[in-house]
Amino acid sequence: ESQERQITFPDIMPELWDDMLKFVQDLQAARKMTMADALRVLPMYDKYQFNDGKGLCEDVMEEYFKETIEKEKKIPPDVDAMVEGTALAFEANLSRALLAGSNYIRMRLCQKSVPYGRTMFTEEHMRRLVPLLLHLNEGH
Repeated sequence: ESQERQITFPDIMPELWDDMLKFVQDLQAARKMTMADALRVLPMYDKYQFNDGKGLCEDVMEEYFKETIEKEKKIPPDVDAMVEGTALAFEANLSRALLAGSNYIRMRLCQKSVPYGRTMFTEEHMRRLVPLLLHLNEGH
């Protein structure tokens, strides 16, 4: 007689679960992971301690932050993704992604030019960044 065991994750929708597994089990899918994918799966990878998934998200996010700095003269940055990614990196303790994202945000907050200066951040962005900014202020 075999026993069946079931584990449930009530706050993870089936589509999200499928993506979470796909990225950690399929190397091709992992290589194609985008910033949007990382932002979507990271909170659950972090909550349920899927460390391989968190590491993958950190790689994708760090690369995205670095590319944004290099490409912003030609392509306007996705400020929402930058803010959300940096905030999630802080919450999930992703040190490399946090450093890359926070360096970009700090650089832009200290700049007065338009459009890529402090005016690029909305009130909602700033609310999302408050815990991170307080943390960074304590460190310096």
